[in-house]
Amino acid sequence: MRKLLTAFILSAVLVMTMAFTALANENGASATASLSGNNANQGTLTITLTDGLGYEHVQVVQSPGNNTVVRGFEVSYGVYEVTVVISGNRISSAEITKSEVTDFCLRFGHTPGDEVIIDPTCDEDGRWEIRCEVCDELIEYGVIAALEHDFQFDSTVPFNVVLAANNFGPHAYTMGYDLYVCENCDETEQRNLVLTHEYTVDPNCSQQGYTATVILNEAGEVAWWGNAVYVDELGHDFQSIVWDGHGWFGSQCSRGCEGGWYISHDRCYFGHEETEIRQTATCTVGGWDQEVCIHCDEVIRDQVGWRGALGHDFNELYTVEATCTTGGYTRMECLRGCELPDSVAVQNWSPALGHDYVVVGDLSTTPWTLVRCSRCGDETHVANVVVSTTPSAWVRQVPGNTNFLNITVEEVFTSGALNSVVSEEIAIRNNASGTYNVGPYRVFVNTQGNDQIRQIWIEN
Repeated sequence: MRKLLTAFILSAVLVMTMAFTALANENGASATASLSGNNANQGTLTITLTDGLGYEHVQVVQSPGNNTVVRGFEVSYGVYEVTVVISGNRISSAEITKSEVTDFCLRFGHTPGDEVIIDPTCDEDGRWEIRCEVCDELIEYGVIAALEHDFQFDSTVPFNVVLAANNFGPHAYTMGYDLYVCENCDETEQRNLVLTHEYTVDPNCSQQGYTATVILNEAGEVAWWGNAVYVDELGHDFQSIVWDGHGWFGSQCSRGCEGGWYISHDRCYFGHEETEIRQTATCTVGGWDQEVCIHCDEVIRDQVGWRGALGHDFNELYTVEATCTTGGYTRMECLRGCELPDSVAVQNWSPALGHDYVVVGDLSTTPWTLVRCSRCGDETHVANVVVSTTPSAWVRQVPGNTNFLNITVEEVFTSGALNSVVSEEIAIRNNASGTYNVGPYRVFVNTQGNDQIRQIWIEN
């Protein structure tokens, strides 16, 4: 008996059952999930969906394991999707994660929402309505009668006349009225229209004034204008004044009107108040200083003092440097504004530099050679001639009273080339002197002793 009881208890422990109720009322449906068996890997998961019509739909999942299980249910009016999460051999959550209702209201009827009121205005009726929370179809409604305007006095707008610039028409007229404003909708209404108005245009210095009556129609247009009574223009009220204390004499209309201002042609009507000493001397000619009014240039005193010629106040304008072919100079101006002749304006003259030719051709003895200016780059050919000669000599001694003289003339050409003109050996005695032919040259040589050259030069 004890063994049987133990076996029954063990069997009860090995059978694991857990039920979990999902979120209810998801578009009229609810779901439950239960897990039975020794563990999640060997147990059975049962998902039951109860739809909005009360029908149950069951799906069984064998050995679901510790996973998330998703199952879909297609009912007569839509689709539901239930998600069950299993963790640690237990159902940790279950919920309806998706619902699509296609004709729920058709099957279950509408679900009335809250009453919505659309307020009436003074011009339009209002209404109240109740709509389905599911499909938004209008279920019930009623009309709320439009309000009546509740006009209340706001202000009085007076008749207004805007005069033309020249005081004579066309003027702009605006009727007067009492302004009423609706307390409900802010609409305005004009009452007690003022269409007739008498107004006055004051005369000025050059134009008449008048009093007239104008009548407008209800559209604000002039219907009649008349009963004008005219007043003569005022004329200018000139008053003599001295402006700024500098002898500026004028007459101005006291009313400040345009054109009511007169200025004397003589600024110095009350005398010359500001003068200055002006010199008449120029850079090259002397002259007397004068006292002159700074306003009208009238000479107040002549020959105040003699001043000699001022001389030019030179200022350097620019400098032209000398080149190989043109001279250089500095162009001056006089700061007193006088015109300077070239003989005075051109100073610091320097002559042209001339070309500084350098041989750029080959070091040859040809008749012509190329040269280039080191300053301006000008090139030309010049005759390649001998520009310098240098004579030299030496004596070859031999036994006896006779030795042999050797003479050389070194030529330097324009191109820089060197050339040696050598004589044939000339037999001479000791301490001999004489003139000898060396190529085209006549060379004088004076010897001393047996082998010394005492004097040597080229004669031609």
